[in-house]
Amino acid sequence: MGSFIVNKSFALKLSDIEFVYNDGTNEALYVKDFTNLFVNHGDLYNKVLLPSNFIILGRKGSGKTLLAEYLKAKFAEEPSLNHCQIKSLNELENNELIQFRTGDTAPNEYKSIWQWFVLLDIAQTIMEDESSLDFDSKLSLKKFFETNKIKLPVEPSKISLIERTKQSKFNISTIIPIIGTVSYERNSQREPDNSDNSLSYLQLLPLIKELIINTLLTSHRQYLLIFDELDDRFQNNENYRNSIISLIKVASELNKEFYAKNINFKIIILLRTDIYNLLNDRDFNKITQNSIVKIDWGDDSHQNSPLMKLVTHKASQSHSLLNNASHEYIVKRLFPEQVKHLDASKYLLSRTFLRPRDIITFLDIIKKNYSDASHFSKFQILDCEFEYSEYLCQEVKNEMCGYISDEQINQYLELIRNFNKHDFYFDDIETYFNENKDEYPLIISLVDTLKFLFNFNVIGQKWFNEGRRRDYYDWKYMRNNTRIFDAHNQKYKKIVVHLGLNQSLLNL
Repeated sequence: MGSFIVNKSFALKLSDIEFVYNDGTNEALYVKDFTNLFVNHGDLYNKVLLPSNFIILGRKGSGKTLLAEYLKAKFAEEPSLNHCQIKSLNELENNELIQFRTGDTAPNEYKSIWQWFVLLDIAQTIMEDESSLDFDSKLSLKKFFETNKIKLPVEPSKISLIERTKQSKFNISTIIPIIGTVSYERNSQREPDNSDNSLSYLQLLPLIKELIINTLLTSHRQYLLIFDELDDRFQNNENYRNSIISLIKVASELNKEFYAKNINFKIIILLRTDIYNLLNDRDFNKITQNSIVKIDWGDDSHQNSPLMKLVTHKASQSHSLLNNASHEYIVKRLFPEQVKHLDASKYLLSRTFLRPRDIITFLDIIKKNYSDASHFSKFQILDCEFEYSEYLCQEVKNEMCGYISDEQINQYLELIRNFNKHDFYFDDIETYFNENKDEYPLIISLVDTLKFLFNFNVIGQKWFNEGRRRDYYDWKYMRNNTRIFDAHNQKYKKIVVHLGLNQSLLNL
């Protein structure tokens, strides 16, 4: 690859290439026809549309939000047949939900409040739908919202809805003419002395659900309601975990009920893989095991890896001179030089966690600094590596949020920074730590600290295979997240700092 000659007459600048944003929401918002740049890796689009699938899992930066935006954009191409909405939950404070816990056995104590939120979001979707849904039912919902002063649209924080829910009961006089008095009497669970048609949100749940189902039965459209950014307020505690389990159960139950009634409406939840792996309940695996779509970009770091194909696809779609070019040609055209005896693609990917966000960010940093260049050169890659490393270190810190305090995060990384070695044996850092314990008062157990850093890919492990005469590596982001930090086989395994973090954490 290093012998490829750049054709000077090929009028191409890095500034001409749209690798786009490393955030799915911004890409969909600011890039015209962003769907042409989207890579449907592993046929994710059709997998999500399968009736049983409703949970999209992926690591931070793997492309969950962009997939949701792609679904929304594709649905918008045929508005008479499809309708898709994305609801951000990035401002919802889980502590606000504690006051709505019911007497159900944990982790189900949040199911009722989540059902209330989800049903109202579905009701809002119905009211915004301009297709041939039953007019009287839509009008009844609209009047219910107006009469009870429920603001639309329901904001991401749901603060006003939460305040309204805990203030008082809801007047349902606008609903009774649609669902009928018999259904009202049967489902409302009202107190015997309640004759004013006012109910608590708990009493109202079956009635709202019945009205929604009756309304949706009049439609032939396909609906998706996608919940995103659940991790923005993540806290690794029982309340948060139980809340997410409750939401998943509500989505599962509603999806099954809709499907059984031939209603083409599905609720989809986007969730980080590491957070999903924290969730546990007796029947949780039974609920989710056949309902998950995983976004996984593989373990390959060579030029034919899925991530390099993502790069060349975006390049081919963003410049006419590359429109009909093959993947191999674009790789040679944009990455003609080796970097430290490695193909440029392998060098770049070895500095990432094999996520789209990382490789796109690295290339955008180079593009920003060398916009007039005709290709990604060895010098440019090396010159921009520190800026990229700073980005990756901040990404790691962001991902750790909610697991431990900011002070602990900084102290754990400071241990690696002060020890200042790229690879080392456990005994070496243990000796250093024991001699400098006073500098790290928040580190109670060195082994637990290293396990934590391993789980977030700050460090990995390597060993030399005598038979094959080469080094092998364990990284948490590889092998489907099955690796664990091994503190007991350090005589032949070394600890290694991730190459993408070297320049940010180490002074070598």
